[in-house]
Amino acid sequence: MINETKVQAFMDSMDIYPFNVEPEVLLVKVDETAKTIDVLCPAYGYTESSPYAIAFDRIQTPEKVLGWLLQLSAKRWFTVEHARQLIFSAQQIGVKVDRCL
Repeated sequence: MINETKVQAFMDSMDIYPFNVEPEVLLVKVDETAKTIDVLCPAYGYTESSPYAIAFDRIQTPEKVLGWLLQLSAKRWFTVEHARQLIFSAQQIGVKVDRCL
């Protein structure tokens, strides 16, 4: 069960680092042509030509975004900045991410 007080405290702490700001270094991007959210980490082989691609239809709900964050957070190369950009990218394709946090 999710502790809503802790979740709200987390969200309040993120106000200083908003999800809706364009990143300086692109680690996650929306590919409208392929209908994917592409996660990049060149050091581990995930480049623009060969990204870790998440199909739009596999990340269309807040719960699925949270699932992807949990799955990817287990990867050695996935950083907090990747997570922030993944949330931002999900918002760009219309997912109401605030409903899962």
